[in-house]
Amino acid sequence: MARNLARVCDSEYKNAIRLIRTETNFVANEGAAKAYESQGVESYEYLAALDLRTSEICREMDGKVFALKDKVTGKNYPPLHTHCRSTTVPYIPDLEGTRIARAHDGKTYKVDRHMNYKDCYDKYVRTNPKELLKEKQIKNASKDKLQYQKYKERLGKNAPKSLAEFVDIKYNKDRWELFKSYAKTVRIGELTPLADFSLYEKIDREIATKLVGKTLRNGYRISGYSKHFISRTIGSTEQKRTGVSVDDSVKILEEYDEIKPIRKDKNGNSQRILKKGLGIVSINPDTKELIQVNPHKDKKDR
Repeated sequence: MARNLARVCDSEYKNAIRLIRTETNFVANEGAAKAYESQGVESYEYLAALDLRTSEICREMDGKVFALKDKVTGKNYPPLHTHCRSTTVPYIPDLEGTRIARAHDGKTYKVDRHMNYKDCYDKYVRTNPKELLKEKQIKNASKDKLQYQKYKERLGKNAPKSLAEFVDIKYNKDRWELFKSYAKTVRIGELTPLADFSLYEKIDREIATKLVGKTLRNGYRISGYSKHFISRTIGSTEQKRTGVSVDDSVKILEEYDEIKPIRKDKNGNSQRILKKGLGIVSINPDTKELIQVNPHKDKKDR
């Protein structure tokens, strides 16, 4: 129906689907109201969908009872808004039974028919991290789509392959922080665009596994590393800078020839750890965090 309407009216599909869904709901509920009148039903109960997509206004209205003579579509009778999915049922206070609720994964379950949206939410959603996460994703869907398009423009073929993959990254706190760092390093040319995010994640895991916690001969125990260290490990063709593998960084820290004196500047203290012919690892001597790594190719110790 929406596709046909969009074609006939030369309108965008999103406008057509909004109109069709809203008016279909209106027709169905008006038909129900006519049936109530013909059968002598005096009151109706507002019935919202028990899932995470339900609007705030319909959540509040769920379970409320109104006299049929006071029915006002858009105020106490659905649809209350565009894309509204709510309906009504005749009010029968002593009727027992169940109603259907839907979890974040689409699976349905039954709850007591007298349980309204707030009660259902408090029992099944409020204390469930997966449900709360999905609810957040639904609320932010439009913003996430726009944000994904911006990252696609910025990263090209190295952007997440789909919106679903992007959302999966964004709502994982650790992966999201890492992804933002990855995108920034590509944008400023610190990291080659030939390196995709999966490689960036792989190197991050390697560094965390093979370097963090390692104790040097001088007693330094590696406590962490900067995001800059990840990009320096990978390297950049644009900056004509060769990377240094994580295994080579391990050798530098284990077999170093010299640890240079501490250098102080406005960005904090640093100290270089040198393995001739292999590389130089810079470390913060105060925090013991790895700052960066560079290959050491010439014989002169610069």
